[in-house]
Amino acid sequence: VLTFILPVVYFCFIGLKGGFARGFLARQAGLTADTLGIPMVWISISVPVAMIIILIHLAARWAEPADERPKEVDSAQLD
Repeated sequence: VLTFILPVVYFCFIGLKGGFARGFLARQAGLTADTLGIPMVWISISVPVAMIIILIHLAARWAEPADERPKEVDSAQLD
């Protein structure tokens, strides 16, 4: 999960050369959705918001005590 989410969140704010000016959201801020008439950044903000929500759920999963986690089955039963 972290291998996928961390680069997505990083490149939403930071560009390829390490500056904030050319991140994904900064590039989208200059575009306008022709059909909606609003800046694309308002639509594109859903990407980092979704990734941050997934990170919060992952952190909550890690913070859960081990005795409250459901037991995982090691072998599958085929009926």
